Amino acid sequence: NYAAFPRSGLGTDSFTKMVNAWCSDNTKLSLTRLKNNKEVDVNFCDNQPVSKHYAIGKKLGVTGTPAIFSTEGILIPGYLSPEDLLTKLKS
Repeated sequence: NYAAFPRSGLGTDSFTKMVNAWCSDNTKLSLTRLKNNKEVDVNFCDNQPVSKHYAIGKKLGVTGTPAIFSTEGILIPGYLSPEDLLTKLKS
């Protein structure tokens, strides 16, 4: 599952883009479009989760993306190759 974490913080362009994606009718498609540097429609919803996700991420020690949590709750920060990620998850 994904959690929103605009690396540049709340109230930034990244934050606005994430809110637009999370409030869209098709969040998955909108997130994919953003990952591919494509625009998404402007959307806003009162129950947008981006602010909450960001706050939780900060409390858990997330400082950037990607950030993965193992089933044991261990934070794995940064990009890892598939092989290195598998090794990390098995350890």
